Amino acid sequence: MFLDQQLFYSGHKKQHAIAHLAIVLPNGLFSAVFPGVPASGGDASLCIHLGLGQRLRKLLYWLPEGESRYVYGDAAFSSQDFVLGPYKRANGQILTPTQKKLNQWLSKRRIVVKHGFGGVKMSFKLLGLKTSLVPGLVPVGIYMLVFSFLYNCRTCIRGGNQILELLGMPQPSIKAYVQGRFGVESEIRVEI
Repeated sequence: MFLDQQLFYSGHKKQHAIAHLAIVLPNGLFSAVFPGVPASGGDASLCIHLGLGQRLRKLLYWLPEGESRYVYGDAAFSSQDFVLGPYKRANGQILTPTQKKLNQWLSKRRIVVKHGFGGVKMSFKLLGLKTSLVPGLVPVGIYMLVFSFLYNCRTCIRGGNQILELLGMPQPSIKAYVQGRFGVESEIRVEI
């Protein structure tokens, strides 16, 4: 039985899709992949639906008072706590040079996520077979969770990926990765 197709139709992409939200670390590893949801609402509703701000608050409870960490996202995510997004032009206003510089700086860091998703899609060709990925008939939402884990393992075993080369970040060993040490800060553990 097919699920309601309207739920999965993305007007932006002009196709039916399941949207995934992932946090990719500066070393190119996926640290969190949230369950796939129907893509009809766009990135902003995805972020709200998954409660990204609240989840990040729980993850970052250990930070000392006055200290912050941020996830870099595109403009759709900037309304959430702990998410830093680019400045947008509102009502024809012109961005200041400082705002433009920040937007450029964020853009260079957000590209890590695009490279991460691209790496998973290149490594696991099943994700490109759109005719066989029918929500309700196959567990499409689970594929990204499994494939991102396998992509991380492969990256650790190979000793790097395109993102590491781009940013010059250290790569954890496969042992450190499966123990929950991602190689960005000494003992960050992600449990969602």
